[in-house]
Amino acid sequence: MPLDKVGCELDDGVVISESTAISRYIEGQQPQPPLMGKTPREQAYISMWQRRVEDGLLYAAQHYFHHATPGLGEPDRYRNADWGEANKQRAIETMRWLDKELATRRFIAGEAFTIVDITALCGIDFAHALGVSMPSDCGALNEWHARVSARPSAKA
Repeated sequence: MPLDKVGCELDDGVVISESTAISRYIEGQQPQPPLMGKTPREQAYISMWQRRVEDGLLYAAQHYFHHATPGLGEPDRYRNADWGEANKQRAIETMRWLDKELATRRFIAGEAFTIVDITALCGIDFAHALGVSMPSDCGALNEWHARVSARPSAKA
């Protein structure tokens, strides 16, 4: 399927793809509760954390999956096991970093639940499904994970 046809099709036929773009559109249509920030400062800070979590956790777990495991079972796919294992360690290091950050605040990007928490929850749960678990000594991260996982929206 052509890339311009993959994503969220709006009523006027325009297709928006990429999770951040779709999230921005939805937030513009349903601004409460604000998950991407209200002020330019909040929006920039949340965007910064979103990128850090995507890169260090979600994408790292994805690279581990595709390079150091059978992945989706595509036999001809290029794999670099060393790169995959390096990304597994990167995901764990990111979890440790998030643990230190969460020792100082309630949520990853501050005192309010944001899209960053959604992304981190998905990244941690995806990594766990791949056998990359949160380090047990990450008390703040484990507490955050339990609290965020208990939200009704996380159970949907």
